Amino acid sequence: MEEGVCFIDNNQKVIFYNKKMGELDSREPSGVREELYGSVFQKANFKVDPLLNSLVKERKIIQNESFFSNSGKKYTVNKTSEPLLLGNKKIGALSIVRDLSKTETIISDMVQMKFEGNNTLAIKEEKKILSAPSLTSKNKTMLKIFNDIESASSSTTNVLIYGEKGVGKNFVSSHITNKVITKNTPFFNLNCGAIPSNLLEKTLFGDSNSKGLLELANGGTILLDEVNTIDVSVQEKLLRVLRDNKLIIGNGISEIPIQIRFISLMNEKPEVALKNNHLLEEMFYILAGVSMRVPSLRERKEDIPLLIEYFLKKQFMLNENFSYNISEEALEILLKYNFPGNVRQLEYIIEGAIALLDNSTVISADHLPSYISKEQVTYNEVDFPRDYLPSSLSLTEQVEAFEKEIIANTLASANFHITNAAEMLGITRQSLNYKIKKYEITITRGES
Repeated sequence: MEEGVCFIDNNQKVIFYNKKMGELDSREPSGVREELYGSVFQKANFKVDPLLNSLVKERKIIQNESFFSNSGKKYTVNKTSEPLLLGNKKIGALSIVRDLSKTETIISDMVQMKFEGNNTLAIKEEKKILSAPSLTSKNKTMLKIFNDIESASSSTTNVLIYGEKGVGKNFVSSHITNKVITKNTPFFNLNCGAIPSNLLEKTLFGDSNSKGLLELANGGTILLDEVNTIDVSVQEKLLRVLRDNKLIIGNGISEIPIQIRFISLMNEKPEVALKNNHLLEEMFYILAGVSMRVPSLRERKEDIPLLIEYFLKKQFMLNENFSYNISEEALEILLKYNFPGNVRQLEYIIEGAIALLDNSTVISADHLPSYISKEQVTYNEVDFPRDYLPSSLSLTEQVEAFEKEIIANTLASANFHITNAAEMLGITRQSLNYKIKKYEITITRGES
């Protein structure tokens, strides 16, 4: 269950509006951010809109509602709106919308993929609904993870899944939760990095007016995405619950026994998170009953054809059942690329290539991004040439030149979208903007 998040400042300007909120509102997030809330949602006023009401009246509002989106999909949501404070000063209001709709049954085997004699990877239509990616891989590490998924699904042990951004941590976690979650079992998916610390604490522990997720999820499962972004003070409070299996409720008057399974995701290696104080040591030991590292795409290039196969199926359903193929030449180029943004970047590339198709349905080398070419040479730690940069440069200058090239290539890969590029590089948006200015990298397209 992913949360929609919208934050407006005191002037009702939309500062943050995520993808899930856009899905619920049938709006493109990029068209909402930085706009005045009232100009986007023209029927909104503080009397009927809970977010504006919480901003003006400075009170917390919780409500459930059901509605149909513009696409005709029915949603049932829980909406929490409240003013956001920095110290004692109000800086705006935040709305968190949790999708309570039942997950629709996924029908497998939507399409049959096979190689045909025309040097393309072809798609054959079989059914009408796209299945989720199956547990299929040619990589030994991934095959071990799939075995671990089966074992972890049959236990109640906490699971920690880590790896670079875009490698598929949510894919792995979904295959665990799908096997154990039933309609009678509480399950909450919490993106810890999308919620300010004070609101995250309220979300987990509740207050005098509402129950927190720890109480609501008792007997079930909580997925903590970006667990390493939780403020240390909140981690310390959560650690007491994990250690004692007890939760204090009712303004500290009483306590209840708690039995919750935690599945946690993070994009840092555990040793790095511990060293940087992003994760308390005892917290790590409790959450990592079972630990899984999802390898980067460059570590499992043998899976690239399988992933392309799935993304072509996905686009097949999204684009009015047009059957898309990829030429062997284009496939060979992608197999040589190192994918700093991992699986997520590969999906972006396939989506972008299909967008460039005119009357053709075959992705060729010409449809791939300009930073990927037949002449491209990729380097790794073993064969990186010593004369790659002029020997007259100092070590610092060579490192900076190489960093500049990596950043420039990643920006091009993300169509110069700063947020996506920062995710691919595993750094914050602020850090990326600093390096762009430092190296005087020109932004020619997309978000600046």
